[in-house]
Amino acid sequence: MDMYLRAICALSLRDLPYHYAIWVRSRSGRAHLRWRVNTRHLADRLVQDMHAELAPSGMHVWAIRTRGVHPWTVQVLGLPVLLGASVIVPLVPRLIIVALVGAIVLGAGCGGRRWMRGGRDDR
Repeated sequence: MDMYLRAICALSLRDLPYHYAIWVRSRSGRAHLRWRVNTRHLADRLVQDMHAELAPSGMHVWAIRTRGVHPWTVQVLGLPVLLGASVIVPLVPRLIIVALVGAIVLGAGCGGRRWMRGGRDDR
């Protein structure tokens, strides 16, 4: 969990519209997408850990920077907006903003689990 917390804290503005795809090439030459993560630090860490496990079997691991916002990034950006809107804005706009941003944050948090593990989009 500590690795994920550090990765979220390491988000920079230029990395927000991107995520990193972790690929594994088997001995037969086929490439398989294993994970999608939101920061380069986390991608490098996963590649390093997976390389240590898979190197003896002749498999190759690498990360590719891909365009597209990761669901965790949406949560990290939406939560402060949600909290700020619930405190600052008057009642009627507050309810509208909280409902909209809450739906976005919950949607990003609930969907995409299979997608993050390299599968098709499950949203």
